[in-house]
Amino acid sequence: MDARSSRWHEITPSSFKHEQAALRHVRELLPDRHPYAAWSNFTFISQQGHIREVDLLVAAPSGLHLVEIKNLHGRLTNRYGTWVLHGERGRRTFDNPVILADQKAKELKGLLMQAATKDRITIPYVNAAVFLAEPGIVCELDDRQRAHVYGPEDAQQGPNPLPRIGSDLLTAPATRVAPTPEFFRALPRLLERVGIHPTQRSVTVGAWKIEPQPYESGPTWQDHHGFREDMPGEHRRVRIYLYEREADPDRQRSIRAAATREFRACQGLRHPGLLRPVELVDHEAGPALLIEQSQEALRLDHYMAQHGSDLDLPTRLDMVRQLAEAVHYAHERRLVHRALSPRAVIVDPTDGDWSRPRLQIGEWQASARGLSGRPTVHRFAPSSDAAKHVEAAAAPYLAPEFRADADGTVSIDVFGLGTTSYLILTGRPPASSQAELIQRLEADRGLHPAAVIDGIPDDIDTIISMATAPVVKDRFTDVEEFLDEFNKALSPEEEPGAEQHDPWNAVKGDSLGDTGYEVRKVLGTGSTARAFLVFRDGMESVLKIARSAEAEERLLDEATALEELRHDHIVVLRRGLFDVGNRQAIEIDYAGERSLAQVLRTDGALLPDQLQRFGDQLLDALCYLERKGVMHRDIKPDNLGVRQHPKQGPRLVLFDFSLAGTPTTDLLAGTRGYVDPFLDPNGRRPVYDAHAERYAAAVTLHEMASMELPSWGEDGSNPRFVDTPVTLSSELFAAGLREPLDAFFRKALHRDAEQRFPSAAAMREAWRRVFTAVDETGPATVSSSRSDDPEELREEAANRARLDTALDAAGLTLRAVAVAQRLGASTVGEFLDIPHKRLWRARGVSKRTRDELLRRSTQWRKALITGAAPAAAGPVPADVDGSRLPLDTIVATLLPKPRRRNDAQLAITRLLLGLPDDAGALPEFRWPTNVQVAAKATLSQGRIAQVLPARRRAWLRNTALDAVRDEVVDALRSLGRVAAAEELADHLLVLHGCTEAVATEHRRAYAYAVLRAAVEADSLADTAGRESRFATRRHHDRVLVALQVTSEEPLDTPSDGQLLELAVELSKAAVALAGQDPLPTPTAVVRELEATAERVNHILDEKRLVRLAAAAAGSVLSNARLELYPRDLSPVRALRLAQAGAGLSDNGIEPDAVHRRVESRFPGLAPLPTGNELLDLLKEAGFSLVWDGKVYRPPQLSYTAYSPTPSSKQPPAVEGTAASDVDARLVEAARHGGFRVITLRRKRWPRARLAVEAVLGEPVVDVSAAFVGALRAVARQRQIPDFDRVLHADAAEPGSRDQLNLQRVVSEACALLEQEWSGRPVLVLDMLTPLGRYPAGAALLERLADRARYGGSDTGPDTLVLLCPTGDEAQRPRIGNYVIDIRTPEEWVIARSSWPPAQASVA
Repeated sequence: MDARSSRWHEITPSSFKHEQAALRHVRELLPDRHPYAAWSNFTFISQQGHIREVDLLVAAPSGLHLVEIKNLHGRLTNRYGTWVLHGERGRRTFDNPVILADQKAKELKGLLMQAATKDRITIPYVNAAVFLAEPGIVCELDDRQRAHVYGPEDAQQGPNPLPRIGSDLLTAPATRVAPTPEFFRALPRLLERVGIHPTQRSVTVGAWKIEPQPYESGPTWQDHHGFREDMPGEHRRVRIYLYEREADPDRQRSIRAAATREFRACQGLRHPGLLRPVELVDHEAGPALLIEQSQEALRLDHYMAQHGSDLDLPTRLDMVRQLAEAVHYAHERRLVHRALSPRAVIVDPTDGDWSRPRLQIGEWQASARGLSGRPTVHRFAPSSDAAKHVEAAAAPYLAPEFRADADGTVSIDVFGLGTTSYLILTGRPPASSQAELIQRLEADRGLHPAAVIDGIPDDIDTIISMATAPVVKDRFTDVEEFLDEFNKALSPEEEPGAEQHDPWNAVKGDSLGDTGYEVRKVLGTGSTARAFLVFRDGMESVLKIARSAEAEERLLDEATALEELRHDHIVVLRRGLFDVGNRQAIEIDYAGERSLAQVLRTDGALLPDQLQRFGDQLLDALCYLERKGVMHRDIKPDNLGVRQHPKQGPRLVLFDFSLAGTPTTDLLAGTRGYVDPFLDPNGRRPVYDAHAERYAAAVTLHEMASMELPSWGEDGSNPRFVDTPVTLSSELFAAGLREPLDAFFRKALHRDAEQRFPSAAAMREAWRRVFTAVDETGPATVSSSRSDDPEELREEAANRARLDTALDAAGLTLRAVAVAQRLGASTVGEFLDIPHKRLWRARGVSKRTRDELLRRSTQWRKALITGAAPAAAGPVPADVDGSRLPLDTIVATLLPKPRRRNDAQLAITRLLLGLPDDAGALPEFRWPTNVQVAAKATLSQGRIAQVLPARRRAWLRNTALDAVRDEVVDALRSLGRVAAAEELADHLLVLHGCTEAVATEHRRAYAYAVLRAAVEADSLADTAGRESRFATRRHHDRVLVALQVTSEEPLDTPSDGQLLELAVELSKAAVALAGQDPLPTPTAVVRELEATAERVNHILDEKRLVRLAAAAAGSVLSNARLELYPRDLSPVRALRLAQAGAGLSDNGIEPDAVHRRVESRFPGLAPLPTGNELLDLLKEAGFSLVWDGKVYRPPQLSYTAYSPTPSSKQPPAVEGTAASDVDARLVEAARHGGFRVITLRRKRWPRARLAVEAVLGEPVVDVSAAFVGALRAVARQRQIPDFDRVLHADAAEPGSRDQLNLQRVVSEACALLEQEWSGRPVLVLDMLTPLGRYPAGAALLERLADRARYGGSDTGPDTLVLLCPTGDEAQRPRIGNYVIDIRTPEEWVIARSSWPPAQASVA
């Protein structure tokens, strides 16, 4: 084909000689005749908005071919899906270009089909091909990667030649159905409709020029290199989110929202491991993000293909740690990536050295803010279509639940971290597709790098396997746990105390040069420094080592800020900036074992006493800082330590002042959610100020009270651009604090800073007034004394409390009510079920509140249990003498006998009474009107009006109804003379019951029928010489019944009209109260209903007020707490308010128990589902749980009874705490209860036994001896003549009959031991072998430990101590191969050489 041929269309002339040569080579191969035609160097825009460049499109008899031309010199290989070019300038990596060419071909075909719709032309398959145009290229691609790759026609034939571009493709015979002649004739016209156009050589995005050919492309975006002529050497990665072709305005807004989400995700975060957009600009193709990224940076999978073979294991492990620290930093700031894979990670060399890689995480388009790791509810869900922005090639690295659970949690990032680490450690992707990945996970239950490459330590292999477990509950809880185990696994690599070249890489046991500091623990890594818990001169402290020279300035700022600060609740600077090896560091106090954020995650929202105390401490520190003129800039629970004071209990300590030196003009510094959103560089507040510091403190206080952050709208809009007020989590505040806290936070978080508290001191005073107001609030009860003194009102309420009295109305302070409700009690009776020792051990309770709870418990036990008369027996379905008839027997007497065929009286009477028809179907209404009956019976209202008076006369003569009438009168008197028909029907159902033949769903209908008949008959009582007793009133669909005043009753008895008016007014108030958001407190409910009752001049007690209001309303329900809530309360809200998924142990909670938690708080709601459907509701309510088919569990690990193989090591879940004050620790455990395991060297074991006995005053039990004694007792009971048979069975083959019999004997022996030991308040065990050797022994140990941990059991022990002598006291305690389950650092006491003292000699 000639260059001037009309069949050769050069849309854009090429300016590159190598490209011109490649095109000329192809053109000369093509015949210059129909149907051959070609178009070169053109651009089209895909339906999704991608700008696609095409090197060559050829129409030939064999089909339509899209050819991507590559001019490559050197040797071409591949490492899995990545191509590696070995040339004169070194190695270069890139993705297989066939994938992108195929995508272009599919998109072009789609556009051609759309263009050909009117012409009804069939578009053929568009074949994608890659042409390696250089004849000298040495192609060593494997067979899979060579597919659709072609070489020149005249290339030299090697041992494995490429197919030729001409004879093997463009001019080859057709292998598919040949295109039709109509298609060839129409193709030029169709391409014109598609809109192919010349390729631009440069495009401008803002002030940056970009290469029009993207170097990276995703489903909804493409990346370009960007440069500026006025700033030589500067480079930006420019990501354009693409508007779809012909997209409507709504769709364009959606695309812009996606770009905005990625831009805003990382705002305010500063960490060298995070790659974040710095600017968002508009472009005609779509919104564009400018990202600071060097031009030489490589994607992680490309880096591993290009440089992976040059990396040693320490470098690979450092890369994993870099990645984990960056993810952990993001998670601490509530940012979850959700699509972590090597495609999201870029690698830069350190000072040009690629063997020292620096990793950064980008690709935040699917991220979500506010998804916390533990079961708290900092949850602001990402967009539901976030997955569509993730490149398909990332699929082999994504968690199996990624698509199914689009919102995701940190567990998805844990999995992505594991799969990406697998690539780093092995150089291989875990799979070629997600389907293959899932197959591997099903087979191996996780990824094992040691299985494919030698030299991977066992601990590291275990960590990667656990991170990539397919079941969420089997993974690490979060990345913090991953890092802890990772750092522990690295510590054996160096001899303890060995000198480190770089202190940054120090691990537990290392000495930091000649400074004298010994590393006890790596606490964490931030954007500025890595923190180490160190030991020197007999004291522990924290060393913060700078990450880089730039970070040293931040450390200096922190040291400068702390230098003059001395306050009980602010961390103390021990040593300013000084050299540690080749880095700089500062030394500060240790702020405590746990941060406030960890306390909230494990213990839940703070109780009122603890909330007041911690809030006072935080605001005291803030007042001090304000006086000193220092601004912290990052106040949040993660930067508040909880330090235990020996006399004053837990105290908050504010730490991490690394942002204190940040310029006040930098408004993004800090953590999103805590940064004041109303700072504005162009507005009234252009600099960071004290108002912003107090805003962060207020958000922290809100989180302490509710476990949630306040929010401004639901769509993530900037609060400055929305008019809505702040949304508080008031429903989650303790009931007594709800109203004062709501007022406090609305002022503290006001959008207008001038309307907030003017100073930290004013804020602290307002905080204290919140709790003063609580103490001055009386109980939710109606007082007969009319006293205004809260103490007198509480004493009055406590004296008349009964077992079914709600705690809010029983005279307890609101602080005490909150504690009792946290312990599971809502009424006095439930409160008295709580053992005194649980009240003693309740955490977060002041001495005053604890004393109140114990005093009331003692008072009510004497008054209501020990001193009370025997309770009268409840009503039974029938009297002993048979005078009380079952309801279905009475109903049979209410129906008329038909006098003729088709007599309508029977049917009408059934409808009037709401009874089932002959087929058993119940009518819609229980107490229908004449209109409703007429409509159902298809009769006139007049006919109904004829039947009802006749039935009333018949019912008046019915002697069975006389007794019912008296029962209803008695019931109304006990209920305050007015009730809803529903309440009276339930009362009759309890008194009379039904025979067993009556279906359950019919029983209440029978009760309604008898009640209506009695009331209707009463309306004619005056005709029989009696006074009518009942008055009725309809209120919407409810029937209300009141007692009429008789001539014998006092003159001040309220009339039936007043009573019915009261019920209607209460129902209206109930509807209004239940419709409030948040739900009102019990005190607010009683106060409002009492005010309503006073207007009608009839006072009822608080319980009756609430129940009558709910019953009269119908759409409202009430509970034992005296709360009102809508009957259609959403299940998510009910689960959230009932905290149904909070505070779970590792054993989880069964669906029935979840149902009971909700039912006990909100009785009467529609039943909850089970299984995954209930799991979805729990997640929506903010509880991060997993469903294993039986129970819902927190997503955490369990190491109980793990038996390691010789080649594996089990990473411990919890570290022990080294202690020389073991005696004090034991005394504390004996006083307060708990589980303790003491590990010590074997040579000190005899002295330790004596020391423990002396301290606790209890003998140490030899478990082995006790176990043998129990075995002998069981042998005697079973009449086993020869005890040696039992001993020999211990060595029998597993699964043999002797072994099975032995297990039965062992189980019975353990039961005897449990019976003996359960009576001891303090139990010390030694010689523990049987507890680890046999399953029944391990189960016994776990039961005893749980009783000691949690208390609340009638059996002991309250305190359990285990002595575990070992060769190394720092090794995790175990009994043989059985690893003892340690839940908290307090439970594991590591006894150092100073204990027990040497004078404790063996007697």
